[in-house]
Amino acid sequence: MTTTMNQFIEDRRGAIMVIAIFMSAFLVGAIWYLLGVGEAIVYREHLRAAADATAFDAATVHALGMNMIAMLNIVMAAIMAILILLTLIFFIAVAVTILITACAFIPFLGIACAGGISPMVQLDLRILQMTNKFRDRFAFPAIKALNITEGSLAIGMPWVAKVVAGTVVDSYSKAVVETDMFSMSMIPMRVPFVSSKAFGAIDKQFQKLPILKDFPKANDKNPVQLRIPDFQRYGLPVEDDKFNMLCTHGGMVLVNGFGSLVTTIVGADPASSSMSDGFDKFGSFFGMIVGQMPGIFCSGLSPIDMLGGILGNIPLVGWVAKPMLDLAIKNNPSLSKLKAKDGQSEDMLAPMKPFEMSKNGNGWMQIWSSVKGNPDGTKSANTGVLVPSWGLAQTASEAVPGDNVDFAEAEFYYDCGAPDSGANQTVLGYGDTSGDWGSCKYNAMWNLRWKARLRRYHEFEYDVLKSVELFLWSSLGSEQYLQELGNKIPGLGKGAFFKTQIIDRVKACFTSVGSGSSNCPIPLPTGAGKVGIGVGAGADYDLQKEVFH
Repeated sequence: MTTTMNQFIEDRRGAIMVIAIFMSAFLVGAIWYLLGVGEAIVYREHLRAAADATAFDAATVHALGMNMIAMLNIVMAAIMAILILLTLIFFIAVAVTILITACAFIPFLGIACAGGISPMVQLDLRILQMTNKFRDRFAFPAIKALNITEGSLAIGMPWVAKVVAGTVVDSYSKAVVETDMFSMSMIPMRVPFVSSKAFGAIDKQFQKLPILKDFPKANDKNPVQLRIPDFQRYGLPVEDDKFNMLCTHGGMVLVNGFGSLVTTIVGADPASSSMSDGFDKFGSFFGMIVGQMPGIFCSGLSPIDMLGGILGNIPLVGWVAKPMLDLAIKNNPSLSKLKAKDGQSEDMLAPMKPFEMSKNGNGWMQIWSSVKGNPDGTKSANTGVLVPSWGLAQTASEAVPGDNVDFAEAEFYYDCGAPDSGANQTVLGYGDTSGDWGSCKYNAMWNLRWKARLRRYHEFEYDVLKSVELFLWSSLGSEQYLQELGNKIPGLGKGAFFKTQIIDRVKACFTSVGSGSSNCPIPLPTGAGKVGIGVGAGADYDLQKEVFH
């Protein structure tokens, strides 16, 4: 059959094949694009997962360091509890001696009681010597060693976190070639033992400044000190606390330990027993009482000094008490055993507390991680884009700076506001369930509740205003003056109760000016006072805009 030209022109069979050729090319290109985009998504997800893992692992190590320091604080308190127990035993023995002595003047009982006076006095002296020997040979040296260990941990753990962060790359080796982290804790501002001696020498020179000659001194034993807030932090956001707070927690540990023993003997459930709850409350109260009188319960026994201190607070009597006691010791050398050694200092006899500038959520507790992607990981993505574009598309090597890096942020924090349990250490007057850092900070370094979590990126903010306020507070001797006012009532000024309930509340008010804090009942103006310090990745890469997780 012969096909004419007209039939050939009008024949539309197979026309779809022409369109199919173009469509097949388009679909093949689309498949390659999907392959490239999919590979890019997987690559970015691996970068993001690596960044999150790096930040979280590093934050976990920081939290571990804080928990380790809290654990050493508890060990300090346990040692102090033994010293307090020995002191209580001595007081009980002395009370028995006094009763026996009084009994000697009672008719018919005097002869029987008089025979017990000498043995009881000897027992008192033995307990006294044993207590002071425990203090000088074990308790105080051990507490100082623990203080140095805590400071060393605070400096070392952030660098351990950096090493741990560097190992995350092994789990993402196909997509990532480098993982790293940074935290402000990696920049230590204080060294154990060395800084205490150095700042002590600086304080002596500071007190000789001409401007301070006419400045009212607190007293010779409690002089004005130069304290730059940033130089009090070791590495992790911790600094030295006061000796009276260690004494407070020592009393709490003593009562709580006795309570645990009693509940175990009677078979009560420590978690739900009202007996256990009663011991916890009494422990907080007893700890505050003991901490209010650290010179009596926690500094070792010195009956002569105690008697001199008591008589010294009585008007007129105090003027003659010290000379009379010194004369008595001079004429009776055996009494010198009852006097404390000269040079006994509270230097380094302190637990750790949270750094004054830090609190949950602020920059001192943040971890920033960075990861660098493997350029080979983008080959499949590049190929998927280049094939359908005939090599004209922009590849990863030519892309915007930052496409091969990723960042994340995590933080370590104290679980402030968690339900109380019998295992919690809480200072009387400052519960741990409100979620208010102003209360929780007293308990943060006495409970193993430091944790880690991821959070959205935000830059580090340095609170210049608060730093200046803390500097003025310490350098003007504000705390020393308040202590002197408290000492108008004998024994009140240097105690833990006066510190937490009076001094710290006034301090919180003074150092909150301009912050909008509710720590002070007086209305305060609110201003910024903070300087943001961003962690960038180069001029062409805005970290705050590019990081969405």
